[in-house]
Amino acid sequence: MHDVVVSNNALLEVESAQYLAPSASETFIVKNTVHVTRSLLFHISLSRNYLRFPKMFDDQDLGFFANFLGIFIFILVIAYHFVMADPKFE
Repeated sequence: MHDVVVSNNALLEVESAQYLAPSASETFIVKNTVHVTRSLLFHISLSRNYLRFPKMFDDQDLGFFANFLGIFIFILVIAYHFVMADPKFE
């Protein structure tokens, strides 16, 4: 088993694997298992989200999405009126 020490901008070594730890205000000592703090989890989740969505929507993408959503809602309204105006139910 490995003892792990995580400090400011330190490398975390766990069984020959290395992970970059974010800057922390304290030094954490972990024995036998790795307990990840909230700040480390938050840092990992932010970096994963940034890699998943590298850019924002631009104007062209937003326009396409708005037009597609409007057409879809228009078709739903027409389908609703077609079903509700069925003479079998009147």
